[in-house]
Amino acid sequence: MYIVGKKYRFRIISAAANCPIEVFIQNHTFTVISSEGGHIQPFEADVLNLSGGERWDIVVSADQPVANYWLYARGLHDCREKQQTAILSYEGSDSSVLPDGVEDASTVRESYVDALLVSSQSE
Repeated sequence: MYIVGKKYRFRIISAAANCPIEVFIQNHTFTVISSEGGHIQPFEADVLNLSGGERWDIVVSADQPVANYWLYARGLHDCREKQQTAILSYEGSDSSVLPDGVEDASTVRESYVDALLVSSQSE
């Protein structure tokens, strides 16, 4: 359970050998803070693209209304049929209720599929 007002660090690792994937959390942005274990200039994003074996660390702020939210991971290009979903549940939400929105990651964010979405922002 996630507590409103707190921040959570995620380490995302792509175990896919030849499939690039994108990861995003419904109604959330996050701060990308590390790539391959090395420090980078942090930047804000709403989706993260990973190639096989890549590791990224992100910080997610629990700054949305108390509810359940989808976390999507889906393949890109020739791997579009590969997808996984998880649920990010805020404390106080009914964890037995599926989040609003679409469970099938292949039907969301179609406009992002062929774009490189992760880029640094200058201060």
